[in-house]
Formats: sequence, C-alpha cells, structure tokens
Amino acid sequence: MIGKGLKCKFGVPHHGWLTVEVTKGDFHLEMDSSDVPVDPVQHLVLALYKILKGIDSEVWWNLEPAGYYWYFTKLEDNRYQIKITFQECSDSPEKQTELLTGTKQEIIMPLWGALKEFYSHSYEEPHWPVSDDRELKKLSEIITLVN
Repeated sequence: MIGKGLKCKFGVPHHGWLTVEVTKGDFHLEMDSSDVPVDPVQHLVLALYKILKGIDSEVWWNLEPAGYYWYFTKLEDNRYQIKITFQECSDSPEKQTELLTGTKQEIIMPLWGALKEFYSHSYEEPHWPVSDDRELKKLSEIITLVN
C-alpha cells in the first residue's frame, strides 16, 4: 500500500493563484490555478461530497486560459477514479492526461487531508476567497460513513 496512494498538496495562495501538486505512482502534476471565476478548492470539496454519494462530479482548475478538469467517478468495486484532462483554452479539444484509480483510502482520503490542511489557514482577499468551511464539515461527516 505504501506509494500506491495519491498525494496532494496545496501551496500558499498569492493574489488569486494557488499551486496544486498531485502525485500518484509515476504521475506528477504541478499547476498554478486561479480563483477566477470560481474557487476550485471549494468545488473540490463539493465534488468529493458528491462522489461519496455516488454522483459523478468534476472540478475545473482554471490556468487562464488553459485548464485542468478532474472528473470523479465511483467504480462498481468501491474504487474511485479521477480522470484528469488538460484543455488549452475553452474552445480547444480536451486531451486526456491520466486516469488515477484507487480505494477511498488511496484517492479520497488524501484529497480530504489536503483540504483540511488548506482550510486550517485563514486566507483572505486578494490572495484567495475567504473559505466557507460549512461544506467541508458536511464532507467530514459523510466521509467516515462511506466505503
């Protein structure tokens, strides 16, 4: 199990930009995402909540003008998958980058841990939108109840 799980780390936001680093096995992604027009961290909280409820979800990480899209799916065998795609701009075709698959421990829990760490800080405008941790609390309540 060591080394099989996803690792996620959020940097310190600065003027609406946030470094996000994700690794799993040989896959490594480091990107600087914008909080305009939406807060992708808040959307990640909502996406994880939905996928734990069995609802496919997605997060858009805006790189202005490019972007990464993370599509979350729950597989039949109680495993989870993130399809990460890259798009040059809004009207260009998506390019599949990677499929990351694993158990809740390997996929969901590391993202939840990174989110809890991020929300433990008090970031404010102009660096990052003020965090509303109510959705994170809802996620924290459901995460222990779902396989």
